[in-house]
Amino acid sequence: MRKTKRAKLEAAGWAVGSVKEFLDLSEADATFVELKLALSRSLHDRRKKSGLSQVQLAERLQQRSDASAYCAARLILGGG
Repeated sequence: MRKTKRAKLEAAGWAVGSVKEFLDLSEADATFVELKLALSRSLHDRRKKSGLSQVQLAERLQQRSDASAYCAARLILGGG
């Protein structure tokens, strides 16, 4: 978050912190959440660079395995 935005939020009375602090996550849980987000973003970026829609990616993966398509859909939606 930009420092100016953070300062404005704090001046307006908002508490600014991390997801780890907000959810009271352990270090391991916070790392797991960050890993899932990184995987989801990476898959999304690679799909976009390849010019594939979500449906096209799922269809390609389904040709290989129904389980792979399900996993890809969960990763795309961030449900890991």
